[in-house]
Amino acid sequence: MTLKHYINPVSENFFKQNDLELNHKFGKNIATFSCDKSFKNEYDVAIIGVSEQRDTLNKGCAEAPDIIREKLYNLSKINKNVKVIDLGNIKTGKTLSDTYFALTEVLCFLIQKNIIPVVIGGDRNLIYSIFLAYQKFANTINIVSIDSKLDLLQRDGNINQTYLSKIIEEKSESFFNYTNIGYQSYLVSPDEIQLMNTMFFDALRLGFAHGNIIETEPVLRDADILSFNIDSIKQSEAPGYYDPSPNGFYSEEVCQLAKYSGMSCKLSTFCMFGVNPKYDINNQTSHLAAQIVWHFIQGVSQCQNDSPDSESKNHTKFIVNNYKINQNITFYKSNLTSRWWVELPSSNNKKNKQIISCSFNDYRKFCNNEIPDRLWKMIQKID
Repeated sequence: MTLKHYINPVSENFFKQNDLELNHKFGKNIATFSCDKSFKNEYDVAIIGVSEQRDTLNKGCAEAPDIIREKLYNLSKINKNVKVIDLGNIKTGKTLSDTYFALTEVLCFLIQKNIIPVVIGGDRNLIYSIFLAYQKFANTINIVSIDSKLDLLQRDGNINQTYLSKIIEEKSESFFNYTNIGYQSYLVSPDEIQLMNTMFFDALRLGFAHGNIIETEPVLRDADILSFNIDSIKQSEAPGYYDPSPNGFYSEEVCQLAKYSGMSCKLSTFCMFGVNPKYDINNQTSHLAAQIVWHFIQGVSQCQNDSPDSESKNHTKFIVNNYKINQNITFYKSNLTSRWWVELPSSNNKKNKQIISCSFNDYRKFCNNEIPDRLWKMIQKID
C-alpha cells in the first residue's frame, strides 16, 4: 500500500506559522511524513488527522485536527524511548465511504507494522471504519469507549446508524467485548442498559468512575481500540462540543485515563473524537485534547509488558476457591508493576480458560465469595 494515496502530509505553512524550533518542544522531536520519501518502519506511534463531519451532527469537528496538532506540538517533548511520526490528515473522499475506506487502509498498514495510530478529529462514528481494519486480521477485538452515552440505539435526528449498532450487525466472530467508561444515566435509555446486560457488555457510570478511577485501569489494559469522546468531559472543562453536558470527567481524570491506556501494552489504536473548534472558548478544548493525546503517548513510553501466562515466573500466584464457581481460580500479581490478572474458566467448558486483567479489589471480592460484575460477564462470554 502507498500511504501518499490516502494522506495529505502536514503542510509547510503549518511549521512556518508555529515556532517549533525550541529543542524541548514536542513538535521539534517527532518525524513528519513526506510523499517524496519512503516510509521507514521505525516508529511506535503515528498521528493521523481526520477532517470528516458528514456522518455527525457535530458540524465543525472537521476543523479539529490541525488545531489540536498545533497545541500538541507546543507541549514538551516525551521520553526519547518512544518514536512518533505525524502522517498528516486522511484525504477527505468524495463520499463518506471513500473516507472510511482510506482510514481503514491506513490503519491496516500501521497495525500490521505494530505502530499505534492516534486518530484525532471527526466524530465517534469513525470507529466503524477502524473496526473494519481490525476485522481483517484480529482474532479478538475489545473496544472501550470513554463517552457520556452508550451509542447502542439510534437517536432522533441522527444522520447515520450508530457505529456500535453497525458493528453488532456485522456479527463478527472476532468482536469480543465493548466497555463504556463514564456514561451518564440521565443521557441513557433503559433499553440501552438492558441491551448492554443482554450482550454481557460492560458499562461504568460516571459516578463510579469518579470515585474509583484506579478501577478503570484493568478495563483499559485489555482494550484494543480506545475511543475518547470529548463529550465525556464536563462543559466547564471542555466547551468545544455541539451538545455538551454540565457533568462529566474532570481534565485531570481524563489525562489519567489516557495514560493508563498508553501503559497497557495491548491497546493498538487511540482515538480522540468530537472536538469542535466552532463552539470552543479560547481553544480550551483543543488544548485539553492535545494534553490527553500527550498523556497517552507518555504512557506508551512507560509501557512494561508484564502480562502473565500459566508458566509465568515473574508473577506471584494466588489460588482462590470461590464456591459460586465451585473451582479454584488463579490470580497473578506482577512482581514488576503490581498489576493483577485472573485466569477465568469458561461457563460451559471448564478446561477452556482465559487470562484477563483485573484489580486487587477484584481479587479481594473473589476471596469473599463474590464475583465482580465485569468478571462474571467475561465468564459468560468465554466459550
